[in-house]
Amino acid sequence: MRSIPWLGRLPVGGLLLVSLLLLLVLGSMLYVRSEFRSYSARETGELQSAQIVRAQSHAHQINALLNQASSVALVTAHVLSVDTHIHEAELYELLKRNVGDHPLIYGAAVAFEPKVFGGRALFSPYVYRSRDTLAAIDIGAESYDYTQPQWEWYSIPKQQGRPVWTEPYFDEGAGNINMVTFSVPFFRNGKVAGITTIDLDLSKLLRLAEIDAKEGEEILILSRQANLVYRKQTQDISKPLGSVQTDFSAQGVFQLIRLASGGAGLIELRTRDQLNWISSAPIRVSDWSLLLRTDANTASRGILDVRDQILQLASAIVLIALAAAIAVWRLVMQRRKAAATLLAESRQREKAQQQLLEEMEVRTRVSQVAAEMREAEQPEVLADRLMSGLNRLMDISHGALYVARPDQQTLRLCGVYGIPQDQVGATCRYGEGLTGQCAVERRKAVLEIPTDDFWRLVPGLGESMPRWLMTIPIVHQDVLLGVLELALFAEPDAHQQQMIDELSSSLALHLKVLSRDASHGLEPA
Repeated sequence: MRSIPWLGRLPVGGLLLVSLLLLLVLGSMLYVRSEFRSYSARETGELQSAQIVRAQSHAHQINALLNQASSVALVTAHVLSVDTHIHEAELYELLKRNVGDHPLIYGAAVAFEPKVFGGRALFSPYVYRSRDTLAAIDIGAESYDYTQPQWEWYSIPKQQGRPVWTEPYFDEGAGNINMVTFSVPFFRNGKVAGITTIDLDLSKLLRLAEIDAKEGEEILILSRQANLVYRKQTQDISKPLGSVQTDFSAQGVFQLIRLASGGAGLIELRTRDQLNWISSAPIRVSDWSLLLRTDANTASRGILDVRDQILQLASAIVLIALAAAIAVWRLVMQRRKAAATLLAESRQREKAQQQLLEEMEVRTRVSQVAAEMREAEQPEVLADRLMSGLNRLMDISHGALYVARPDQQTLRLCGVYGIPQDQVGATCRYGEGLTGQCAVERRKAVLEIPTDDFWRLVPGLGESMPRWLMTIPIVHQDVLLGVLELALFAEPDAHQQQMIDELSSSLALHLKVLSRDASHGLEPA
């Protein structure tokens, strides 16, 4: 898992402060979310209850309208049950008043049982709307035998002896409208003497009930057999709900029918594009059901507006929190950078001071060794004091000092350290081994020796097993005076090499002084 580079550079205090700020923002957002859910649930419940009430109100208005219309047929049936000597002209006049006084009624009829009215086999005066006037016919004489079983508006109420609402149908060939018939039997001498009817124009139902669907709403009215009594798409009226085209699935249509048969209630149904609330309310006078469909998003627009405002507020809070976190982070990083700069400067000063102290110590120790060397009057004593001083300054395994004999092109052993002198070669020719090569090249060499066997082959250093070898030419004014050979256990660092260089310069000066004494046999090369 990759780390975040800047996070590792952020100090603990800054991290805690930024984390606390983010936790406060997160906690606030979670609290607002919880409160909004509670608010949304309450508002949704109230909106759904309001929709049920609205559906019941619509159903009550339609119920009242149907009561007014049905009372016309009920009153007519009562009149005909009492007035057994009514004349034909009075019948037509009564029916005209029935139709003319109520705009929902398309037509009204009285259908007598055979032989009941003046001995006629069939007699059924019918008055109906024809454009801007009223027309009248005798169904029994001019249309069909209404006593046959297929004419349910007559046969069913006669058989059941009570008022009946027919299923909706399309009156093709006559009014060419969608209608429903309310039939009421009337009795004489305890027997059904005939049927009074009213035909209602379903296209006027909602307008006369003063019902307007709101934006996002749809109103359906279903008969007890789930046929459409009303739908905005008038071509679907009188058809079964399951046979018309809707955006509901078959399961959804089944749920609608079950809802309509269960009285008042509300369900949620999802279509392809939206979530719908569908409430049901009974129209009791006709045993119908009104379904009110609402787009849930439209109905919940107020809740959605609140949600949008909360989201905007939450976004603003997050942006402010982020800005504050960035500001805190930048401030902390600036202070940390300043502190780091001060710390780095302090460390540099300490390092410089430490280096100065080390250099002073080196110079002091080198000066002490150089002073000891100046007191030497013999090369052997000089070599002994040099080796002793170097051993105090650094960890030397072996050491050897050779002085140059330029006339013989050889190096003569002057002094050793760490091994017996009789185990070291007394002379070394120029160019022979590392020591002789140093005399020729007059260049300091620092070499790492990987094997122990090497030391057995190096002239003058016996069988010791250090890991590093230094050969230092001793030169004064471009004159070779000797070669200093050191065997070390560790690679010399910069300070150690500086000490060796300074002591080499002092050694060269003292060797030059001693070489002037002819009694020592030293001659410059």
